[in-house]
Amino acid sequence: MTTGYLAHPFAGRAHEGTRVQRRATEAAPKASPKPKVSKVELGAVVLVLLVAVAGVLYYVVYKSNSGNYYGEQIDIQIGGRYLSTPATYYPQNFTVNLGEHITLVIQNSDNLTHGLAIPSFGLDTGQIKPNGTATLSFVASKDGNYSYSEPSEDCGGGNCDAGQSLNGWFLVQSS
Repeated sequence: MTTGYLAHPFAGRAHEGTRVQRRATEAAPKASPKPKVSKVELGAVVLVLLVAVAGVLYYVVYKSNSGNYYGEQIDIQIGGRYLSTPATYYPQNFTVNLGEHITLVIQNSDNLTHGLAIPSFGLDTGQIKPNGTATLSFVASKDGNYSYSEPSEDCGGGNCDAGQSLNGWFLVQSS
């Protein structure tokens, strides 16, 4: 028989630190076997981790910025018909910084279809129905003054009042 110290508190009735006698033929307790992970399980774990990392990156890049991802958002209202006055853009002008991502949210609160086009940037909302909304996004890539207006085919479905014109402008300046 060999002697040794009790290694596990639940082995036998002896207390920790008590000498225990073991037969020479008895093997020492074996360490628990390592868990085996199949390639499929490992692949699933890697896939879950990649999805989690992608989700965090998406949030950091697109959602956590203060304000809009596109930089500055400018709300433009088209209105005036309810007050028996010609429709107009509100505001009629604004200023943005050079290189900034701009999002224009155009809401038509008039009772006719309208639109907004910025020819210098190749942008056009097309017809916006009454109480409808359209969005235009672009990068203010060149400094200067730029105009926006309503294409005649967008005004009331092509039936604009004589002399009615919706015009505005914006300034792109270096910051």
